[in-house]
Amino acid sequence: MSRRAVPPRQMTPHPRRARTAGGSKGFAVQSVLPWRHYSDDIKVTTMPAVGHDIPAINGAAVCRPELGASTMTASDNLQAMLNKAEEQLPDGEPIFMLNLLRYRHEATYENGEDFAPCSGREAYFTRYIPAFAKATEGYGIEPFWIGKVGSLLIAPPDELWDDIAIVRYPDFVTFRRMADSVEYHRDAEPHRLAALADWRLIASTQIPIPH
Repeated sequence: MSRRAVPPRQMTPHPRRARTAGGSKGFAVQSVLPWRHYSDDIKVTTMPAVGHDIPAINGAAVCRPELGASTMTASDNLQAMLNKAEEQLPDGEPIFMLNLLRYRHEATYENGEDFAPCSGREAYFTRYIPAFAKATEGYGIEPFWIGKVGSLLIAPPDELWDDIAIVRYPDFVTFRRMADSVEYHRDAEPHRLAALADWRLIASTQIPIPH
């Protein structure tokens, strides 16, 4: 049964001046849209995912999810990767997490969760994002950019993605707090696992652009 598509509002982020940690002026593109905007206005369609599904996704920062790897839980492997990332990233500075997203053709809940059938993209925007926002309320986490991939000009042939999302965390400590959160694992993570066929998560910091 088809669903009526609701045209989304314009999601172009607004450029603004930003002062960097060192005191020099840089240029940042920051989204002023709340989390709920992306779930309220998502255009609900059946959007085929490109590529193959994977049984589970590793949620460790700055790594490629491997086939059959564990989910974002407090495993020794994940904690080791988080520790390494924490050593590489500066203390007390905002972290911008780049998410490369490839959706499943149909959301797949493998642990018996009872949800109505929908596409992976619909599950991500209408289930995962609201659950993520609720589980991390008060953390200071903000959507910085969410966009649809138009064309891959220079990339390996198997690097095919549907959407790109950049999420701003106040610092890496906040990311670790989220990654260890019981609420996140219970309420949000099942929708992410059901929605995504493949995923990359890359931690970055902002570099000021000289003028």
